[in-house]
Amino acid sequence: MEIRKLQKVGSSTLSVSLPSAWAAAQGLHRGALVQLVEDGRALRVIPIVGGAVPVSKETRYLILADECRSAHVLSRAIISAYVLGRDHMLVRSRVRLKADQVEAVRRTAKRLIGVGIMQEDADEIVLQCSIESQRYPVDALFKRLYNLSATTITDSLEALRTRDAKLAQVAATREEDSDSIYWLIMRQILSAQTDEAVRPLVGIKSRADVSGYSIIAADLERIGDHTRHLAAAAAWLIENDIKIPGAIQSALRSYALEVGEIFQSAMLALLSRELEKAVDAVERAGKLRDREEGLVLSALTGLQNPDAVVRLRRAIEGLVHTTEACRSIAIIAFSRHQSEPTRFMRPLEAGK
Repeated sequence: MEIRKLQKVGSSTLSVSLPSAWAAAQGLHRGALVQLVEDGRALRVIPIVGGAVPVSKETRYLILADECRSAHVLSRAIISAYVLGRDHMLVRSRVRLKADQVEAVRRTAKRLIGVGIMQEDADEIVLQCSIESQRYPVDALFKRLYNLSATTITDSLEALRTRDAKLAQVAATREEDSDSIYWLIMRQILSAQTDEAVRPLVGIKSRADVSGYSIIAADLERIGDHTRHLAAAAAWLIENDIKIPGAIQSALRSYALEVGEIFQSAMLALLSRELEKAVDAVERAGKLRDREEGLVLSALTGLQNPDAVVRLRRAIEGLVHTTEACRSIAIIAFSRHQSEPTRFMRPLEAGK
C-alpha cells in the first residue's frame, strides 16, 4: 500500500501522480488515455488498451440490409451487434426493405432479450436495446439455461413413456429460449471483458474468468441443441406410431437419467461450489461413454423402421454430446473455484 498526496492544479482540479513502475507495466506514457470508474468511495484508474476511446452507449450502428445476401444473414448481423453490446441499431436499405427482411428483423428482435422496435419505415427499422446489466448476473443466466435443458430431457422421456407427442413438441421449442439466453450471456461477458466496471454487476470477478465463462456458455448452448434432438426424436417416434421395444426404451431412459444427473452435478459444482460434484461428474461421464455402443446396437437390431433407427441414433448422439459438454463444465468449474482458498488448495503460510 502506498499513500500519495493530492496536488492542486489550477483553481479547482486535484491531481495525483501514478507510480512509474505500474504505468510502465501498463504501457502508459505521456498523452495516454485512462478511464476513471467510480466504485463506492474508491476510484479506479483503468488503462484504455491501444489508446482507443470507449464507445459511447449512445453510438448508433448502421446495418446495411442491401449487403446481406439473405434474410438469415441480416438476422445474424443484428444478433452480432446485440452480442457486441450495441444498444442502438438502424437497419437500412437504399430502397424499400423487402418483406422477408422486415420479417427477419421483427423475428430477431423478439428473440433478443431487451430489444424493441422503436421506429419502422419503408426503408429503415430502428432497434433499441434497454438492459440493466445488474439485473442479469451470468450465474443466474447459467442456471436458467440448465433448467431449460434439464426439463427438456425429463419431458422427452415422459413423452415417450406416455405417448404424448405434444409434450415432446413443447420440449423441443425450448431450444429457442436457450439461444436467447445464450446471446444475452455473451453480451454480458463481452461487456465485462471491455469494461471493468461491468464485471461486479454481472458477477464476474476478474478478466481471467472471461474465457472460462465463454466456454461454459458455449457448452450450455450446445446442450440446448442436443437435448432438442432428443425431444424432436421423441415427437417423431410418437407421431409415426413407432413401437419401441421395452428393453430399448428402458435402456434409453436409464441412459438419459444418468446424463441428467451428471448435468446436475456439473452445475452444482459451478454454481454452488460443491467441488466434489465436479469430480463425480467427470468420473461418471467417463464410465457412461462405454454404454453408448450397446445402446446403439440395441436400436439397430431392435427396430425395423430405418427412419426410426436414424431418429433414435440422433437422440443417443445428442445425449453423448451433452455428457461431453457436462464434463467440460465440471472441469472448468473445479479449476475456477481454485483461484480462492478451498479445502483442496490454499497458500502455504510462511515457515511451514
